[in-house]
Amino acid sequence: MKVIAMVTSHDTKIYEIEPKGKAKSPNEEIVTQTDRDGFRHHIHHKQTEADFQPEHFKGQRTPEYPEYMHNVAKALDEADKIILAGHGDGHSNEANKLDSFLKKHNLNVSNKVVELIHVDSPSTTELILKGREIFNMSNPKRRLPPQ
Repeated sequence: MKVIAMVTSHDTKIYEIEPKGKAKSPNEEIVTQTDRDGFRHHIHHKQTEADFQPEHFKGQRTPEYPEYMHNVAKALDEADKIILAGHGDGHSNEANKLDSFLKKHNLNVSNKVVELIHVDSPSTTELILKGREIFNMSNPKRRLPPQ
């Protein structure tokens, strides 16, 4: 099974990539990030004197929830080949973070990652088409009827 995973800080949408005409609708699995109490919402961290002490955060980024990354890795485990898609640059790109996480914590899934791509707010159709392009699953050219 070949998949493309759109990774954001809030959720990861995983789509199975099949040649055009094989699937009637995309097979989608969504892994959501929840806070420490199990609530799914836009996780937003504010660093104030009352909320956090500086030693809890080295640099500007707050810690990620490792359970989320483990859950995404578990969802990707059955795939044979994986494309990780993310938006943002550098430390802002969640696909890059997931790739680094997989290299440290799940080499089995990490070895299945064939490409990391940068996309800006793609539609489901755009992701599927990009996946088909990368996996060389484009439609064969139609034969013209004999004349």
